[in-house]
Order: sequence, then structure tokens, then C-alpha cells
Amino acid sequence: MPFPFERLADPDSIPGLYLAAVCLPLWWVLRTRRMAWVIAAAGAGACVAQAWAAPPPSGLIDLGIYVGAARAWLEGGSMYDFADPVYGLGSTYPPIASAVFSVLVPLSDQVRDVVWALLNVAMLGVICRLVATRLLGMSGQRAQTWTLVAMGLAAVTVPIWISIAYQGQINVVLWILVIADIGTIGRRPRWTGVGIGIATALKLVPGLFIVWLLVIGERRGAMRAVAVTVAVTGLGWLLDPSDSWRYWTDLLWDSRRVGEVTDVENNSLLAAIGRGVGPGSVRTALWLGGAAVIVVVALGRARRAAVRHDLFAATVIVGCASGLVSPISWTHHLGFLVLALGAITIDPSRRRTVVLLVLAWVALLDPLGFGTDASTSTLRALAMIAIVTFLPIVEGRSLGSTPAPGSGTGPLVDLPPVREARKPGALSAMRNVILKGVAFDRKPR
Repeated sequence: MPFPFERLADPDSIPGLYLAAVCLPLWWVLRTRRMAWVIAAAGAGACVAQAWAAPPPSGLIDLGIYVGAARAWLEGGSMYDFADPVYGLGSTYPPIASAVFSVLVPLSDQVRDVVWALLNVAMLGVICRLVATRLLGMSGQRAQTWTLVAMGLAAVTVPIWISIAYQGQINVVLWILVIADIGTIGRRPRWTGVGIGIATALKLVPGLFIVWLLVIGERRGAMRAVAVTVAVTGLGWLLDPSDSWRYWTDLLWDSRRVGEVTDVENNSLLAAIGRGVGPGSVRTALWLGGAAVIVVVALGRARRAAVRHDLFAATVIVGCASGLVSPISWTHHLGFLVLALGAITIDPSRRRTVVLLVLAWVALLDPLGFGTDASTSTLRALAMIAIVTFLPIVEGRSLGSTPAPGSGTGPLVDLPPVREARKPGALSAMRNVILKGVAFDRKPR
């Protein structure tokens, strides 16, 4: 494939190239909070500007579908009969997800797109703050600076750029619900499970986090998540009984409405297998077997991470596993793959670590458009498999820095240890067999 030099002049490439070529070198030299604000403003501003400039008549295509479905419902029709006038696509989410977008129906298309982009950029900032303080154990000025830089750099990676600036997806909403929920573990246990439950009701994929809560001993949180999922889904039934029946008994099982499994932009395990194995029982068996192994490994390592106070690793591992086992994972679904870049906090003084993660960020940035082919999607699937299997678990990472002996101060956050199972069951035994020889746990230097 010839190098696409023409992409250098494409406006779609400018935000990422600007941050890569200008902001990062300046940050490396100056490392000031003012420069951190510049990076955050550049990334966020690029997203909002792109949403404002989204071409008519579709604008942010997925947002237009959500709002169009909500408008059809408000007018007395079925939200699943609406189809985008340009691409012919319709809503693929549960009724409650489309009903939420009713508040945007009165707005004009361009104003709607910008409002949604602004909300998503704000939520991205909150996500980065939660990751810094709740998952990475940072505090004070370090947490503030990390939040700003992470927000700017994350905004122009392919998954988040597409979600906010190109399609108007609900992915950022799902990510903030899950990460905020995980941040309550050991702090506000009465709220644990609420965010994950809402996210699962809006889109089924986050449901793997409910299983993780159960595995780590957060039984009340898991049951609360299930209850919230049922309650929010039930609200959808009350608001629109006919569409709810239609969705849960028919549309949910029609994968053709979502897309082809072997689509070049599908990053799931099934897509990676499907590119080499044709439809049939062999492909199904390989997928189910591979998905089972991934789930067992992910839950086992994520449980170990929670026990060792590394909620960051646990979140990334379960998030990437959920993207792998879902039959279809579009590139804009891979927010937890972006989150994995936060692993630079393991040892940022090591030049090799910094170089590798900067290269990974550039790969996720993809300013030259290589991310829309089958080979790149397969590489992303392999990257998520590597993260699930090998992402280092750092003991005490979510607690922050450990004080010197005799200092009289405790850790930044006092997370209670997760209870170990008294007797290993079948799942634990299977997990131990699979994980033997692949434990890459590390203690902080």
C-alpha cells in the first residue's frame, strides 16, 4: 500500500498531527500546568470544532439516528421504524437508550451536534480525573496535570475521536458510568453497581463488569447492578411496551442490523477468526472456545488486580475482554484500549516504557487513516488479547504512594482487601490452569 501523503493535507488529520508534532515536544521540554491546559484545550477544541463542521444532512450520523428514533417515538410511531435518510441505518439499542435522547429533539441539527460534543468532552475530562484519582491513586497537582494531558491526548485517538466528533456515539456515557462505579469500591459501597447497571441496561456489553463484581466478592454490588439493569430496562417497557417487546424478542437477535461480523472495522475476536475461517460450526466453536478462555483469564487476572489494590489494571482487563468477546466491536467501542495507555504510570522514568506507550498512542491516533482496514482491526484485537493476558498488575497502585514507615500517615485511600474464596471452585481451577506461567504481576519500584 503506498504511503497516503495526501492525508497530510486532510483536515481530519490536523488535530492529531498538531498534538503529536507541536504539543508533545513542548510538553516534554516545559512540563508546566499551562502547557497541560494547552494540550487539553487543543484536543477538546478539535472535537467540538469537528462536530460543528460535521457535513449535512447527516451531521453526527449515530446521534442523528438516536434523536430521529426518539422523535418517531414522541410522534406516536415506532423508534425502530426510523431510518437515516442518507445511510438507511436505524437504532440498534434498547428502547430506554433512544428515549433518553428525547431531550435533544427540539434542537437544530448543528446545535444538537455541538451540545452533544461539549457534553462528551466534559465527561471525558471527568473520566480522566476519575482514572487519575480513583484508579491510579494520584492526588494534588500531579492528578490535575495528568488529567489535563490525558484528556487532550485521548480526545484525538481513533476510538474517542469517532465517538465524539464523527458519529456522536454514547460510548463516553458508558465509560463514565463504569469507571465512576468502579471508583466507589471501598469508598462508597452503597453506590457500587449502580453505574454498571445503568450502562448494561443501555448496552449489554458492560455486563461483564457485573460478573467481575461477583468474582471479587462484591456480591451486594453485583446484585445491585443486576437490580438496576432490570429496573432501567423495566422503565423502557413502561415507556414503550410495544417497541420493548419487539426489541427483546426479535431485533436483539438480528445481527444484520448491527453490521457484518467480518466488516473491516470490526475489532472483535469473532471478526479476527472470521477473516480466516468461513461461517459454520468450526468458526462458532473456535469463537466460543476462545471467548471462554478470554473471559476466564480476564476475570482471574482482574480479580487478582482487585485483591492487590490495582483497580486500574482490573478495569482495563475486563473492559478489553468485553470488547473481544462481543460479536461486533467497532473501533469507537475501544475506549478501554485507550485507557490502557495509562500504564505509563508504572514507571514513567524508564525511557523504553515511555517510547512504547507513545508509539501505542500514535497507533491509536492513526492520523493517516490506516485504521479502516482488516489488518489494523485484527492488530487491535491482538493488542487487547495481549492486554488481557500480560498487562502488569502493580500492587497498591490505586492506593497511591505508600508513606515512609513511622510517618504517621496512611495511604491516600484505604481500600479494604477483596475477600479470597475459601475453596477453589471449578472456575478457579480452570483459571489457575490457564494462568499458569502467565502471571506478570509487579510491585511498584
